[in-house]
Amino acid sequence: MPVGAWGDAAAFSFYPTKNMMSGEGGMIVVHDPEVERTCRLLRNQGMERRYANEIVGYNLRMTDLHAAIGRAQFGQLCEWTVARQANAAHLSANLRGVITPPVAAEANHVYHQYTVRVEEATATTSPQLLRLVELDAASTTRRRCIDSRHSTPTSISRRPNEPRLSAFRFPCIRP
Repeated sequence: MPVGAWGDAAAFSFYPTKNMMSGEGGMIVVHDPEVERTCRLLRNQGMERRYANEIVGYNLRMTDLHAAIGRAQFGQLCEWTVARQANAAHLSANLRGVITPPVAAEANHVYHQYTVRVEEATATTSPQLLRLVELDAASTTRRRCIDSRHSTPTSISRRPNEPRLSAFRFPCIRP
């Protein structure tokens, strides 16, 4: 079942690093007409009709240019997803010494990112690993087009500027 086809609502980001981008903005899909109307009011300064503010809203409308970019990209999204899946299958079959992204049997991964993990025992060598991934195998100077870095070196719940989150216990985060 496609994302957005189940549940009460779904939100999609069209930020430039996503699988499909429009330069900025996003999209909300809902099933309830009242929720849809509220969303439309919130994105348009609380107005359905010009200068008739019903609620306090925001100016969250996408520009026509960004909408045109998004519409053009939407037509290519399936093709891009198939290419991402083929690239991921190739990497998963051929990478050694790292943990590749797991995919549940009933899932259809679209690979917004292909993130590999390094075992803790080899984590001290991660700077060397990053350098090897970025450099071409035939040269120590020519760079590959592979972005490699720590995705989130510090958990959000452990960041000092997030005191609200540090009070929560996250079962998946080791102390």
